[in-house]
Amino acid sequence: MKKSDLTSTRLKLGSIIENKKNQLNLTEEEICQAANITKNTLKRIEKGRFSPGTDLLLLVFDTLNIKLKIDSEIVN
Repeated sequence: MKKSDLTSTRLKLGSIIENKKNQLNLTEEEICQAANITKNTLKRIEKGRFSPGTDLLLLVFDTLNIKLKIDSEIVN
């Protein structure tokens, strides 16, 4: 995977989070308190400038009721 692909994926995840936040009419404070993160961290995730670890990403997704689907195929 190229670095540009990683950046694109971070931006897409951030956009999903930001759109869901707006859709649910949640404030940054509400999300940050529920996920135990700072506003700065949330903003950096939304803008694709920070790549959160799995645990943090799942906490934010859970807070926003975002379902994560992982589709994988094992290639022999």
